[in-house]
Amino acid sequence: AKDFNVEIRITRENDPEIIVIPATNQYTLMIEHFGDAACGLCPPRYGEEDALGNARTIDAAFQSVKTKRPAIIR
Repeated sequence: AKDFNVEIRITRENDPEIIVIPATNQYTLMIEHFGDAACGLCPPRYGEEDALGNARTIDAAFQSVKTKRPAIIR
């Protein structure tokens, strides 16, 4: 969330834990990381398989809308 902190609340066996994620612009972080990876300063966070999975998911979503039926992702 860009304008406010986000809290994730996890309870395990009546033991609550709160994880606070500070407000930030996720797009800025994504672009900064992409630039660093492109310059060889760090490896990309996600590899080719992740990108292919995202593309297959998007294709399946469009197919599902077009056919009005569930699409199978392979």
